[in-house]
Amino acid sequence: METCYKINNLIKNETGAFGFRNSYCIPFLSLLSDYLDSRDLLVHYENMLEMTSQDIIDRYTLSDQDLKLIYSKYLAEGIARGVTEMNVLAISPLILKTLFEEYKITGKILVRAKDIEIIPKIYKGFDKSIGLAIAVDPYIDGDELTNEVSEIAGKYKLPVFVTLYDNLEKTGMLNSLFNKPPINYIEDIGLLDRECYIFGGVCADKDDLSVMSGYNAKMIISPYDFLNLGYGFVNAYAMENNGVEIQLASAINNNMAEEIKLLSALNRGFLNDSEILPIDEILELVISKRTRIRLNTNIEEINDECDKIIQRIKEKI
Repeated sequence: METCYKINNLIKNETGAFGFRNSYCIPFLSLLSDYLDSRDLLVHYENMLEMTSQDIIDRYTLSDQDLKLIYSKYLAEGIARGVTEMNVLAISPLILKTLFEEYKITGKILVRAKDIEIIPKIYKGFDKSIGLAIAVDPYIDGDELTNEVSEIAGKYKLPVFVTLYDNLEKTGMLNSLFNKPPINYIEDIGLLDRECYIFGGVCADKDDLSVMSGYNAKMIISPYDFLNLGYGFVNAYAMENNGVEIQLASAINNNMAEEIKLLSALNRGFLNDSEILPIDEILELVISKRTRIRLNTNIEEINDECDKIIQRIKEKI
């Protein structure tokens, strides 16, 4: 009989209770999701994957103050919903690091693969509480850059977050491009020898999961966002049975309590078994070792400023 948990008790803005870890965060897409249908959001997401951070800044005419507000909105909303640890994909790692310190958030700041030339300049300013990592998508970033990411990660001992098996079309294209399963491709270039996190897993089969497990690679899943973007259902139960350590994210939706409940309900319904992945078991995947953070920020004021940013963006796109 599973322990009865009230999720709301875990997301009250109180100190003392343990918080959540959100293992993969995309703040700018989260902002756009407040105003765009998932179909249009996916178009922007795919376009941004092809850009450097400077390209994104230029495309959407974002100032440093705009980025600070966008990050502040995501961090503050996450804290209000119980999050104390985040791994955040950064357009501006240094601005984000300042806000991590201000909000007392711990976790990792992810430099996009297309921006790795900045790593030698900034890596010394990061430590165990606010770590630096690299995010790469082998299909989008290509073989040469993905190999370079593996080398840089090894040189500076940085974790790597690899987008893989996130949707069926990309998975098939990667398979054809490298003439081997994607997991064996990143194995061959050394990414699995790093501290490796895989963001995706929707299309991974038993053999893929077995390889991940052998290297102790961690799978990060974002159930609501994967469904909303049309990627598909995450079979967390199969991952668990194949020895893969799962971490939970709410990359765009930014609501960990919703992800917990959705993941449990989806797997129970899919497998027609009410005992699969009970809430208390999923909580073990997301509970942070850090106690709750007291939020002193006025979220409404930040939201008002972000509304102005999005209105300006809408005029350009």
